[in-house]
Amino acid sequence: MKTDRFRRLLLVLLALMLAAVACDIPGATPAGEAATDTPTPFQPTDTPTAAVPLDTDTPTPLPPTLTPTQEPETATPTLSAWLFVYGTWSGCVGSPTPLVPYYATACAAASGNFVTLYLKPHCVVGEYCGNYIKGRFESEFILLKLSLLGIQGSTVWMHGDAGSGMFSGASTDVTIEREGNAVRITETGANQYIHVLHKGCDAVIHNETGGGCFEYLV
Repeated sequence: MKTDRFRRLLLVLLALMLAAVACDIPGATPAGEAATDTPTPFQPTDTPTAAVPLDTDTPTPLPPTLTPTQEPETATPTLSAWLFVYGTWSGCVGSPTPLVPYYATACAAASGNFVTLYLKPHCVVGEYCGNYIKGRFESEFILLKLSLLGIQGSTVWMHGDAGSGMFSGASTDVTIEREGNAVRITETGANQYIHVLHKGCDAVIHNETGGGCFEYLV
């Protein structure tokens, strides 16, 4: 009987020793408990660094520089030539011949033919802005109302309207250009007279005619 008790005591001690050894093993689950923890997967501690491009990488090309488009030259006439012909011009003329320039002279007396031109300082295409008068001291005069048709280079193009009266057939287009200290006015009608007039209103024309040089628009 004593032998059996001694054996049981040894078995109990052996079981206690085995239990104590098992508790010292890392990660071991104590006897009688179920394993509930899910093992944690391995995670690297170093965060990968983004690749830095080397100096040998081909740089992205910049967009090409745009060349500004040049505006086409315009055919619209400028009024620069107008600055050289506007104002009052006049003179006495003898018996002009068509297509032959006639250089007017200062009037010595209220006799014979005279020509005057008046253009206001500012004008636009299509506007009535001047008077062209061809007259004779002893009789009537023809008043042509000038409207601007256009300007090409140094030449001013105008239309002279004689109205609907007795001189209606005298209407004509004219070109006006500066010529030295004078101005040249060339008719393009049937007779095509060319007169070269001097600056200002001649004193005889101013004093001896009803309208003077017509330095206004009528």
